[in-house]
Amino acid sequence: GINRLDPQLQSGYSGIDSQYNLALNQLLGNKNQQQTAYDQNVTQNKTNYIGAKNTIGSQAGGALNGLLRLLGARGAGGSSAYRTVAPNAVARGASLQRNDVGNNFAQKSQSLDTNWNNFLTGYNNQVSSATSQKDQQRHSLESSIASNRASLLQSLAQLQSQRGIAAGGSGVADSQ
Repeated sequence: GINRLDPQLQSGYSGIDSQYNLALNQLLGNKNQQQTAYDQNVTQNKTNYIGAKNTIGSQAGGALNGLLRLLGARGAGGSSAYRTVAPNAVARGASLQRNDVGNNFAQKSQSLDTNWNNFLTGYNNQVSSATSQKDQQRHSLESSIASNRASLLQSLAQLQSQRGIAAGGSGVADSQ
């Protein structure tokens, strides 16, 4: 009867809210996994960058020492080649390598950030979609309950009218 409509509405709300919360929890779980992967990739990119720069520095130091030993062994230990040209040549080479490593790091960082931001846009769209679906389901439920309520009230009014007619009345006053 009509007294069961409010509990039906609450039960319907509960079911809709449970489905919504389940969908949000699944989305959030996926987001957390993606966040972890993103954070690990960012950390690895930084580690690779620092490691590459350190390797370049170490290799440049070794190359310079080898070049200086060679120049010294050839009798050019006090020359401008020993003091200026060799160190500058090694420094230029290392600088070019560091620029390449820096550009690679920047490109990877930008790619990681772009992909993460694209993921977040999709995630936010999915959350909005789930919220819209929940709202539509709740409105549909409310409409259905309101329609059932109106139908039951109409039936009740008709029954009261018929009862009044059966009791010898016009039926109009009894249905009001």
